[in-house]
Amino acid sequence: MSDPRFVIPGFRSTTEERRAAIARLNTIKLTIEQFEQGWDLYERTQVRVMRGELPREAPMAALEDFCAGADLLPADLAGAAIYVRADPIVDARSGAVDLKNEYPEAYASCILDPLSDDALDYPILSADELQEELALED
Repeated sequence: MSDPRFVIPGFRSTTEERRAAIARLNTIKLTIEQFEQGWDLYERTQVRVMRGELPREAPMAALEDFCAGADLLPADLAGAAIYVRADPIVDARSGAVDLKNEYPEAYASCILDPLSDDALDYPILSADELQEELALED
């Protein structure tokens, strides 16, 4: 029987569950080129979702298809690794910082270095914000 599909732990997960997931994500070794190609595909697909052209699952499905084609296996775990590694890059971009061009060493580190134990820690939210996030998980 094959392993169950990898799912990024959500807000309801324990610290142990998040750290176990990080350990699995760290088994996926990416090149910067693989990351960039996969993430670019994810973002382009996400735009089509926002336009109502594709279902909300389409970006991750496209990313997993890319990973399978690039021999980044298992594809579900590799897709999740790209997704999680993109988080600090996207956060910086939302603050008008282009890590790739302004801080290339930090950019490379996000992609190539092992994820830290707190990579999946979630911010402390108000009760209302937490309810909204939990509703998204359901």
